[in-house]
Order: sequence, then C-alpha cells, then structure tokens
Amino acid sequence: MVKVTEKESYLVKPSKETPKVCLWMSNIDQTYGDALFMYFYRRPALTDATNSSSCSHDFFNTTVLEDSLSKALVTYYPIAGRIKRDESDKGRAEIDCTGEGVRFIKAETDSLIEGLGDFSPTEQLRPLLPNHFNKDDIDSCPILSVQVTHFKCGGVCLSITISHKVVDGVSVFNFINTCSDLCQRYKLPYINTSSTSSLSNPKVATANLNISTMQVDQLKSQRKKDGSQFTTYEVIAGHLWRCQCKARELAENQETVISFSADSRSYLSPPLPDVLFGNSCFSLTPAGISGDIVSKPLSYVVGTVHETISSSRKDEYFSILGQPLIELHPNISTLTKFPETFKGCNIRNSSWVWLPIYEADFGWGRPVYVGPGFIGFPSRTFLAPKPPGEGTDGGFSLIISLESDYHMKLFKEYFYNI
Repeated sequence: MVKVTEKESYLVKPSKETPKVCLWMSNIDQTYGDALFMYFYRRPALTDATNSSSCSHDFFNTTVLEDSLSKALVTYYPIAGRIKRDESDKGRAEIDCTGEGVRFIKAETDSLIEGLGDFSPTEQLRPLLPNHFNKDDIDSCPILSVQVTHFKCGGVCLSITISHKVVDGVSVFNFINTCSDLCQRYKLPYINTSSTSSLSNPKVATANLNISTMQVDQLKSQRKKDGSQFTTYEVIAGHLWRCQCKARELAENQETVISFSADSRSYLSPPLPDVLFGNSCFSLTPAGISGDIVSKPLSYVVGTVHETISSSRKDEYFSILGQPLIELHPNISTLTKFPETFKGCNIRNSSWVWLPIYEADFGWGRPVYVGPGFIGFPSRTFLAPKPPGEGTDGGFSLIISLESDYHMKLFKEYFYNI
C-alpha cells in the first residue's frame, strides 16, 4: 500500500461573495452517494526556461491551484456549500449554499508513480484519496475534497472526493476543466434554482482491462432484428453483463440486473445545455434471467440493453421518473445507493467514454492517467477512454471489481473469448 503523509489540510473558499441560498435537490439526487477519482501527472522536463508551460520548477504549485479553485467556486458556488437534511420533510437532502468552502489537502509519498502499474483502483491507492464522507453525518462534510500528493519521482496525483448528489460526470469534469484552464476559457454553468458464489470470505479483486477497436468490431458484428448495428456501448455493456453472469457461476434461474446511468440533457425536449450544473443522470436497469443471458445469443443480451435505452427516451418515461415512489418513502435519507446495492448477481457500470476526462491541463501537461478511486466492493465497473498516446487503436479501458481473484480469472477468460 502507498504510504502517504498529510502535510496540511484546510478549506478553500470562493474568492468572492456567493449567493446564500438553499437549492432543492431532485428525487433522483436523493439516492446518490459519493464519487472518487484520480488524475496522475508526470513532471515535465525543463526544456525551455522562457516557456512557463514547460518549466517544472513550479510543478503543481498549490498556490496556483488554490487560486484557480477559489475563482471557479464563485460560479460553481453550490460546491462550496454543505448538504443538509430537512428532518421535517422525511430527511430530504438539499444544498445549503453557505460558501464555507472545499477541503484542500497537501500530501507527499516516497512511492514512485511507475510502481503503481496500470493504476487499477485497488487497496494500495486508497491513501491517495481524501477521506471525508460519513453517510450518517453529511451535514458537517464538505461537498468536495481535493488531495494533491507529490511522489518521490516528481510526479503528482490529484484526487477528488465529491458528493454525487450534487454533480454528475458531465458537471464534475466541466468544473475540474474550468479550474485547469481558468485563464484560457471559462465555461459558465447553468444552475437551476427552481423547483452469488459459494466461496467464503472473498477478497475483492480489481482489474484494468484493455478493449481494442478490433474486439469492439467483433462484438458489433451482432445485429438487430432489422439488420442494423447496435451502438458501441450497447455491445460492450451486453458482453460485460453476460461475462459477469458466467464468472460468478450464477444459477440458471437467478434474476440479474446491469445498472448504468443515462444523461437526460439531450433526452429532454427542448434539450438541456451541456454546461447544466448539477446531477441530470438517472439509472437504467435492464433485467434478465442468468440462464437466458448465458445460453442465448449475445444479440439477445445486447438487445435487452438496447430496448431499455430506447424506452428511456420516450416522453412518458420522464413524466414519471423519480416521482411518487420516492416522495412517499417515510425516510428518503435511507435511499442512498451505497456499495451493498450492487453486491451479488448484479453489476453497475459508469461510462466516461464521452466525458472530457483528459482535458485537465493545469499548465504542466495533461494527465497520464485518469480513473476511479479505490473500489472496496464488488460489482462496480467503469468504461473509460484509453490514456492519450497509449496505443493507436482508439479502444477503451474497462475497470472492474469482483468478489475474488477466482472470479476475476474466469471473467477475463470469458471477456476476451469473443
């Protein structure tokens, strides 16, 4: 495990006065927990003393980072607030825009970035993450914590812990990219202020798997009933779902679900702007029987995913999304999706494929790797673009956690046997 020494921890507040208001959170927002992810940067070579972008003497200068963060928080002011619960309304969460600030941590380690391998989000990376969330006491926690850890080799890990109740993937990467290039461009967000296996004691195993363009093309050879192709995401999700059923050796009559998020911005009419700040994601949950998923053609599994996605684009889907069932629940605070939600026979996937995750250049070059933080529970997967310059086939990375090395070994065999 990476040994990290925390040197300093404090709050960074907005550089100007911000609105002191309470923002309503939707029913879907109530169900989310938190998100953790990491950026890794290598120290650039000192090639030109007259070019500040190539100099390494001020590499990840925290004063510069704090200044950018403080300025960005003026516009993204809800992040500088706190989440509070309205006990008079069944514990419903809302954003209290207090301007108290976000947590900023300076840290260092004697480890080398090269020693982290493929950056799989295992236990060894956990000390690189800021740890501030307590699901039983969210009122006192900052919405965002940032940790900058300097490695012995000169590299840096910039890690983020943020409440998923407040932001989705689009919003958080817009915010980070705003911080990283504040002097060059500034994307002003729109903020809406209106209304199982028999193995005992398994150890969670994680892996970072490559998916080449050739493998994707092989999967896309599966056709719809009308002869047209499925999308890239649909075939990868279907293949992932099928392989996890096989690797976990589920019973034939076992019900199983693959869960993933969809961004409602482009689904609505009229569509919401891409720079909408907040959480506009909702979960889709294609369901099936393990025996069917394993034995029937892959086109059947992918078709199930496709039908669920297609149905979600209909107007009537949004007319009922997240409404009566959540509001009738006696204690909304218990609905947050914590790790236990995804254990057993189900799998959860988050796609970062179209998110600008490698755009965060703070002046010292782009990150060499961006990925999720520590995953301490099984059934969690992320689909992400490969790091820039890593191969030329334009494939993807699949980060996955399962119950044990035994399950992971089986999963890899099935996953690459296309």
